[in-house]
Amino acid sequence: AEALALHPQAEVIVLGGRLCKAHRVAVGAATVDAVRAIHAHLFLLGVCGLHPEAGVTADGYEEARVKRAMLDGAAETVALVSGEKLGTADRYRVAPATAIACLVTEQDAPAALVDPFARLGLRVVRA
Repeated sequence: AEALALHPQAEVIVLGGRLCKAHRVAVGAATVDAVRAIHAHLFLLGVCGLHPEAGVTADGYEEARVKRAMLDGAAETVALVSGEKLGTADRYRVAPATAIACLVTEQDAPAALVDPFARLGLRVVRA
């Protein structure tokens, strides 16, 4: 939020709720309620795990609820996933993998981990 505050055309909205210190994100009912009032054109989703069958997952219950609400209210979701999180599943399901329009991962992510998502119809970008 601080970095975006310096951008002359960016509107910065900070959500309330309880701060999850481990991930530095707002969680809880107040956060979910605030998210439900927003319709984003683009949601850049960070994930704890992304598996072709288990889908998008998170390691915290409240974090999963916030991510699910954000995904539900967005026109398009792009998942930003480091290679070590591809093909893994954490404790709490956020959404099926097919809820994502695009997967952005590292240039050197193994094809065996990336190809299953392309077969599901996700656009894959290696950056």
